[in-house]
Amino acid sequence: MRGVSTAGDILEIAIRLEQAGRSLYETLAKSTKDTRIWDAYTYLADQEAIHERVFTSLYQQIGAASLGQLPPERQEIIQELVDATLPENRYEAALKKEARSDSDAIEIGTRFEEDTIRMYTQLREFVQEPDRAIVDRVIDEERSHLRLLTDIRKETGL
Repeated sequence: MRGVSTAGDILEIAIRLEQAGRSLYETLAKSTKDTRIWDAYTYLADQEAIHERVFTSLYQQIGAASLGQLPPERQEIIQELVDATLPENRYEAALKKEARSDSDAIEIGTRFEEDTIRMYTQLREFVQEPDRAIVDRVIDEERSHLRLLTDIRKETGL
């Protein structure tokens, strides 16, 4: 993957993260026999698709050129986050290696949500108002995904 040097790069990565999240939750939904967990994964996959559309629209509206260059120290932080979460879906690879139970799968989903929150928190600093409010809303929704995964873990005793 090429380096991250502009806020436009971050939006492109955000779109890819949402695509990866949708794919992850679709895979998780296929892997469980528990209908409560299946419902949650299906809901989360739908949410990731919505977020993908939000970031695509934001990117198209404000345009890559208007987003500007990131400071070198921020480039390094973002690149570390990108390397930790991409290429394409390290979470699906983790599913194949690590997920032997619904509990393992929920843990992988939790890691995904935590990583996306970190990425979007960095992204937020480079987006102007009123678009920053959109990123804030997505961060809040990602946090709600974490709560949902925590609630599922508690409800199912995993």
